[in-house]
Amino acid sequence: MKSEHVNNDNIIEFDKMHNNQAYKYNSSEINRCIMCNDPPCDKACPKNVPIGDIIKSYYFENYIGALRRSIDSNCASCTAPCERACVLSKNDMPVRIREIISNIDGIKKYLPKPFTEDVDMSIKMCGIKLENPVCCC
Repeated sequence: MKSEHVNNDNIIEFDKMHNNQAYKYNSSEINRCIMCNDPPCDKACPKNVPIGDIIKSYYFENYIGALRRSIDSNCASCTAPCERACVLSKNDMPVRIREIISNIDGIKKYLPKPFTEDVDMSIKMCGIKLENPVCCC
């Protein structure tokens, strides 16, 4: 039986989000990240933006967590010392962190509201924090 009313405030619109340019760019760029255990990009950030946590949240499809962590980042005007500190910058092109953080706001319209609700569904497995418990299945 089909429901007459669906509460769209609680649904992530994946089909629309996956066709969004900001999402496509972020996904391809985040896949280049090697997910450092102790990210040098975090230490290099003058604004103390939790870059490693944002990238891991996004990678494991915790888009709300990524958005929540990047809300007050204001990376657009930054000189991006985090990118120079990226391990990939030694032999290759660094992950474009500043663009990733700036683009995260572009997917906000596809996320449930309120996206700022503080919900932590992460678990620790063998001492490693997993933000998406579905990965354990």
